[in-house]
Amino acid sequence: MNYVANPRGLMPDKTLDNEKGFTQMELTWLITDKKFPVTSCAVGYTKKNPGGEHRLHYHTNAEELIVMLKGRAIERVGDKEIEIKAGDVMFIPKGVVHSHVALEPVETLCIYSGDGATNFENTGYVLAENASEKK
Repeated sequence: MNYVANPRGLMPDKTLDNEKGFTQMELTWLITDKKFPVTSCAVGYTKKNPGGEHRLHYHTNAEELIVMLKGRAIERVGDKEIEIKAGDVMFIPKGVVHSHVALEPVETLCIYSGDGATNFENTGYVLAENASEKK
């Protein structure tokens, strides 16, 4: 079994586009149930250009940790806007609406944790502007 994941050489998830809330950004899945026998987590690596955005959304089945590897961004969590920078780790509780806008080139690790939250679909991702359609 392989125990290591590295974004070099992996392809970004092309299904995550503007329609799903991803603007000027790429997400590459490092750890999912498609690659590892995980039962409660998934890990993605993101790159955003300045102005790149992940629009308001929430996860019904996962908490999220955002590890800022490079750059600065504004994270909106609920009704608060927080500037985060390289070296910061942000916790987002399950069900809390949040968004992320890059102020400069940004790289992050997004770690999703929750019972069965082993891939994008299983985190219970809901784009906030589509929330009424999902309920």
